Amino acid sequence: MGSRQYAKRWTFTINNPWLNDHPSLWLINTDSYGFQYERGTNNTPHIQGFVIFSERRSLQQVKKMQNQAHWEIMKGSIKQNVEYCSKEEGKLSGDPLVMFFVEINSYFG
Repeated sequence: MGSRQYAKRWTFTINNPWLNDHPSLWLINTDSYGFQYERGTNNTPHIQGFVIFSERRSLQQVKKMQNQAHWEIMKGSIKQNVEYCSKEEGKLSGDPLVMFFVEINSYFG
């Protein structure tokens, strides 16, 4: 059995989301998050997002929050993830990037 990986910063994708999959319903007690509704290259609607926790969490812990999501430890900087989650390509019409930041200056200085 492999060792568990813990991280404060995670990314997620939820394919074919339902209303109860909206991240603001389950992303509570987080420092920051951002997400956008998109349509992928195979025409699949999905939510692409990231979350930053105040404490490190395992994959098992984040899956308890939303088990339909595909979770990965964040790669790249927070700024790069904000840019990726707010790209125009694939963005569903009229849907703005939704973000919640606490102490945003600590991330972008």
